Amino acid sequence: MLVHPLGRALCIVVVSAFAGRGFAQDAAPPSEAVQTAQQAEQEKALSVMDEEARQHFKIGKSLYDAGRFVEAAAEFDEAYKKSGRPQLLYNLYVAHRDASNWGASVEALRGYLEKVPDAPDHINLKARLKSMEDAATRDAEQMRAQAEREREAEAAPQTRPETVRSVVPMIMMGVGGALLVGGGVTGFLTKGKTDDLDKTCNGNACPPGQDGNIDSAQTLAITTDVLLGAGLLTAGVGAVLFFTGALDEERQVPIANLSCGPTGCGATLTGRF
Repeated sequence: MLVHPLGRALCIVVVSAFAGRGFAQDAAPPSEAVQTAQQAEQEKALSVMDEEARQHFKIGKSLYDAGRFVEAAAEFDEAYKKSGRPQLLYNLYVAHRDASNWGASVEALRGYLEKVPDAPDHINLKARLKSMEDAATRDAEQMRAQAEREREAEAAPQTRPETVRSVVPMIMMGVGGALLVGGGVTGFLTKGKTDDLDKTCNGNACPPGQDGNIDSAQTLAITTDVLLGAGLLTAGVGAVLFFTGALDEERQVPIANLSCGPTGCGATLTGRF
């Protein structure tokens, strides 16, 4: 119910402002004497209004009663501007309050108490103004903190995930390949030595002076086996690691910001090192 409208009881002037937002409520509803004083104050203000201001007030009252608080506040504001009667600031305060427009509600109530220092129930209204101002300060601080977090998020470089392939598997495959090549070379040399011994020796019987060639052939054969085995193992492990990505890493890389202007386009790459 709106406080101060002509001809209406003002029994809930200070009972339920800002319910649920932690604002302090008045200690008790206004007494009958206070209600009478408020109504008399409203009637006095209406009596000196011109017809246009009075029409805005009546429309605002109807809109408020219909629960259209934002529109009601606009009409009360017009009535106040055209009449200059500070008593209408109370109606403006109540309409903004019920529309959850806390900043405008605080301003309207502050103006009302400043311009009407002997307002009915001014003690409770001042207490309410103080609680509203404190809550508005907390809200403003929260909004500033949220805006700061958003600015920091916007300023942070934009990144995307990227898989970094490990070079270890490729090195292992390269080393394994080199060992296989080495094994091939020693195998070729081993075959040459073996062919020469086959021509010189009759089965297992070799003429004197061939011991060195026999030892050399055996050494080359062992070397070939070792190189081929190590090469196959190293290259095989490297291939497994490469295709499974077991040693790969995930990292965030900066995204290039592309922008275009009258003279062309350009990319900006940002990052942290």
